[in-house]
Amino acid sequence: MIEQIAPADQNDALVVADVSTHNGMPAASTTAVVTPVVAAPTVAAAMDVAIVPASSGSWAVKGLFILALIASLKLARELLLPVVTALILSLVFLPVVRGMRKLFIPAPVAGAIIVIGVFALVSTGVYNLAGPASDWLAKAPDSLKQI
Repeated sequence: MIEQIAPADQNDALVVADVSTHNGMPAASTTAVVTPVVAAPTVAAAMDVAIVPASSGSWAVKGLFILALIASLKLARELLLPVVTALILSLVFLPVVRGMRKLFIPAPVAGAIIVIGVFALVSTGVYNLAGPASDWLAKAPDSLKQI
């Protein structure tokens, strides 16, 4: 036979007792304490408002996301420009490094050779273009008067 003792308050524990008899003699009794679990009220329930999620296909949400992405990229350009440049140069020169590794040149040495080579090419280009560029700058005021 199970007896329930009702709690005095909603937050009080509920006591459940199991009193059994065997051949007219009381058997071992078991007592359990059950504490009620009350769900915490949500913000929507407190405000008495239904929350409806925006559809993922909304053009306004997509537009705001694109604007936020553009603003974030503009703010992060000082960090992203060197990183993206390094990734592109790494992809461009990776076949050259692989070729040098097949010739038993270690990758760091191959990288140093590539950096020195690129620096030499840029320096040669600047040196060769310095003369024509200075001539063009000297003629620029006269050319602008003709326009």
